[in-house]
Amino acid sequence: LPVKCETFTQIGKLMCKQGDHDRALGFLQRALGAYRRLGDKTGVCRSLRNLGVVYVELGEFEETENAYEEAISLAREIGENILYADLVNTVSERYAEEIQSGNEYGFGLEGVLVASAVTAATGRTTPSPIAGFFDVNVLLHGP
Repeated sequence: LPVKCETFTQIGKLMCKQGDHDRALGFLQRALGAYRRLGDKTGVCRSLRNLGVVYVELGEFEETENAYEEAISLAREIGENILYADLVNTVSERYAEEIQSGNEYGFGLEGVLVASAVTAATGRTTPSPIAGFFDVNVLLHGP
């Protein structure tokens, strides 16, 4: 099964680079499922990051946010600090690109970034910021 996970991942990434995002999505979803079955949280986290990239290309912004949010949370949970930093950096770059282009999607990513920052600063997990607006003061100090 570990070999299948890596094979699905590599084929999915190749399909994405070639612009075949629908096929990439299928392979990366298969990799994610296999990593989940193995209980490989690092593999799950990396798969979610890869899926986030493909979802952006497909214009599936809600799925992108969900994938990145879960990946960031999981990376923090398992202590994968480099992966966590990479994910936050990826979301930050995407946020900047979307805001510069005037796309409202960037504001959903802003919530992912704020939640990550609050969790890093306080050690407390936050409710999903993607669902709507929230009070950062409540997140920092409690209700």
